[in-house]
Amino acid sequence: MQIELSLGDPSFTMLHSAGLAGLWMTLHQLDREGVKCEGLTWKLADRSISLTIDGSNLVALQWLLQESFQLQDGTIALRGLDAKSMQLQALAIVHQGILGTFLQHNSTHKSAGTKTINFELDENKIISITSKSLNSYAYQDFAASLCDKNGELSTKPINVAGWLNPGAAVRHVAFSSNTSISESAINALLLLFAPVACYYYILRSKLRDKRAQYALVIPEITNLAAFAKYKQNIHSRYATYQDFHAS
Repeated sequence: MQIELSLGDPSFTMLHSAGLAGLWMTLHQLDREGVKCEGLTWKLADRSISLTIDGSNLVALQWLLQESFQLQDGTIALRGLDAKSMQLQALAIVHQGILGTFLQHNSTHKSAGTKTINFELDENKIISITSKSLNSYAYQDFAASLCDKNGELSTKPINVAGWLNPGAAVRHVAFSSNTSISESAINALLLLFAPVACYYYILRSKLRDKRAQYALVIPEITNLAAFAKYKQNIHSRYATYQDFHAS
């Protein structure tokens, strides 16, 4: 099976394009690490991705999602961001940001309780962050939802929940069929990878003592390779916790 994905696809929203960039970054990182899957190969171009699946689509997609969306001591670790080399501060921002935007509902993840991490913000200030520690989250096990009972990529539209596309939620349970949003299996696959390319800001009010809110920033992608180079820039990777706060 051959799957061609391009930024020029007229069905893409900005979030789909971000997902394509997130998939590009993930596959590029797998190439850098020399990680291969029997039955799944890919070619990366500046504005497109070509995927080839030989054998079961379900097996190939399960492998891809398990390699792409991991956990590191209970913290979300995205392969496309090379999470193993990320600073603790940057890792915490991504973890909190995804839980505060895409995965804000408890049904999207299984918690193992909370954990607190400490790091030095500057020479005179130590920051403590308490957040959920996870056992699993929705992205890891979504391959079966993309495939039919024979293990092939579904040809029928897939209903999209809010965790896959924020805002794409059923508006009224009495009119579920009329207010739900559906996607092709391929487009739904791309939405899974949008969190890799997006940015997250913690918003706090100095006027009221409320729990933190989060801003999800979706980049406008015009070149996949150029964006990946920018996102993986060493200066971006050494951003501190305070760089991702706004009021």
